[in-house]
Amino acid sequence: MKETTGLLSTEENTYESNPEKEPITKKEAYKALLAVSFSFMLVFTATISVFALQSSINEIADLGVIGLTTNGVGIIVSCLYAPIFVKKFGCKRSLLISLTCQTGIVLAQFYPRIYTLVPGNIISGFLYGPMWTSQSVYITMIAIRYANTYKLDKGEIINHFNGIFWGICLTMKLWGNLISGFILKPSGENMLNVTECGKNYCPYSVPEEVLRPKKPSPFQIYTIMSIFLVFDILAICTTAIFLKKQQLTVKLRATSFKSSVLSTLKAHKNLLFILIIPATIFTAFEQAFMTVEYAQSFVNCAIGLSYVGWFNVILGIGSSISSFLLPKVVKRVGQLTIIFIAFFMNMGLLVFLYLWKPGPNSKALLLTFPALWAITDSAWQNTLPSYLGLHFSHNQESIFAAYRLWQGAGYMSNNGYSPFLCMSQKIIILMSVLVLALIAFTTSKMVIRFRLKKMIRYNDL
Repeated sequence: MKETTGLLSTEENTYESNPEKEPITKKEAYKALLAVSFSFMLVFTATISVFALQSSINEIADLGVIGLTTNGVGIIVSCLYAPIFVKKFGCKRSLLISLTCQTGIVLAQFYPRIYTLVPGNIISGFLYGPMWTSQSVYITMIAIRYANTYKLDKGEIINHFNGIFWGICLTMKLWGNLISGFILKPSGENMLNVTECGKNYCPYSVPEEVLRPKKPSPFQIYTIMSIFLVFDILAICTTAIFLKKQQLTVKLRATSFKSSVLSTLKAHKNLLFILIIPATIFTAFEQAFMTVEYAQSFVNCAIGLSYVGWFNVILGIGSSISSFLLPKVVKRVGQLTIIFIAFFMNMGLLVFLYLWKPGPNSKALLLTFPALWAITDSAWQNTLPSYLGLHFSHNQESIFAAYRLWQGAGYMSNNGYSPFLCMSQKIIILMSVLVLALIAFTTSKMVIRFRLKKMIRYNDL
């Protein structure tokens, strides 16, 4: 049987060379993988923590919302020109430029005003697409090169490398909350009636002074932002020192912004990618649901703000461990089985949340829940990039840009409806998207099997 990796994509490409066949030693592959993983862990420890703190450290409450909104718009737009950006600068330089621009979010917090926060968030958002596209392409390429060098299964190695990346990267939730908790030392319990928690929680009915924590002192803000700025600098240095330039697999026809946009949009002509869109949107919804909605509606509401930090630490540890272990499980049972397991776990947990009424004595259960959710989060977050990297190995730049485009759209949609809906409605929405994601992903696997059987019959003729 002929090599099938990448052949299931219907895109036609013109190849400059075949860097996938270039040998790479085990030491070189893992050095590059660890460099990318630790760089992203460092930079997103800072970025995610700043996003979480913006509403409490800014003098005007709306500044945090404005900053996040401008960042979200930038994310969506950046995914449209990500292919030509990565092609022009290459993976390493794209990462260096993008990681450098992430410092804008942290620097803006030293003097948070509309004329500092908006530019900082815009710069960060408009480099989001190139950053994640170059990361996905780089890891997929070194995984394929490693598999070719040692005659290993490409799908297994891509899964393995993505598992290591996410296992390291997702510890950002642990380090960010430990640093924030140690410096800011949150105290005090919630002021809500316990009957309003859980599925009965409605953000628009809660007084703003209850939702808004006490503003940290200037010394605390400068201290924590200085630490996060050091993290950003370390991420840039790690990428600059330990990463080698990676030749791209394809000579893109996109030579301008217009052609790059068309290249990203053209990915939507591929049936396999269209079938992945619901799952992509679900990954955005489920992450926002757990880190924001559940933390506010269940943890903060029922047992107090001081436990939110512990909740995030547990979520981070669970996500990291699950990401490390997941590739070994996928190797035994396959991606589709993993997605079905994640589906039933997600659905079971959501049904439980819909029926359960948390109270002050629910601490153990409230803090156990994120550990279970972390398993499903790792399943979705690891499987989709591996799936795309394997089946679109010759069209990575446009496919990963389109993937991040839909994920960014999912985050923006969630932020748009979140303030206006009660928790019960959000749970139902998440259940609906989850069902659609499973149906579409299963269909994509059936299409792949059909095409493989057709290809085998053709080769036997």
